[in-house]
Amino acid sequence: ILRLRKTQLVHAPPLIGSVAPFYTETGEFFRDSLSLAGVNRDTDGLDLAPLLTNTPAPWRHSFLVENYGPAEGQFGVWSMIRTETGKYIEYPSGEKEAYDLVNDPYEEVNIYNSLPSWKQQKLAAMLAPLKGTAIDNIPRNLPGSVGVPFSYQLQPWGGDPPFIWSAETPLPAGLQLDPYSGLISGVPANAGQFPVWIQVQSSRIATYTGQPQKFLQEFTFNIN
Repeated sequence: ILRLRKTQLVHAPPLIGSVAPFYTETGEFFRDSLSLAGVNRDTDGLDLAPLLTNTPAPWRHSFLVENYGPAEGQFGVWSMIRTETGKYIEYPSGEKEAYDLVNDPYEEVNIYNSLPSWKQQKLAAMLAPLKGTAIDNIPRNLPGSVGVPFSYQLQPWGGDPPFIWSAETPLPAGLQLDPYSGLISGVPANAGQFPVWIQVQSSRIATYTGQPQKFLQEFTFNIN
């Protein structure tokens, strides 16, 4: 279960007693603190100060949260869309979670399997075009043996095909990476531990850079 809740305390006497019934994301705490301190700086997120002073301001109805950690489950790769009334989460394993935050604010009951199929499809369609590009491969320690054929299929997460794969640092001698399929194959020639950085490039264009989305991940080849 993913629970993302933060509390921020700010000393701002003119705003004492103000209540803003809006939800925010973590990155906006920094922007909010700067704004309340009178610092004009362009940072990610929306400015909370107008809400606290009852100044009309446009606000979101949903936002995207993603994680690209090195392990499975909570600290691994996942994508979530959070609305005013619920949240929906997808994992590379195929597991899905959905929570009714109105009736279940502590997210104790995963209601995904009880949702009608049209609702499940709608949630998936909302999240699909938002998921950032990543590499969906765990574990990232890859065993092999000298002289024994090796094969390992890399998998993308999010983004749009076609994908382009590349080894940003050298692969162990005898191995090759197919740039279009993401298949690493060959016959290892030398024993040792070889850290390698693998990059996947998506056809999806990143919002901020205007360039294709890229993701870089380290793998370790343990050849004996």
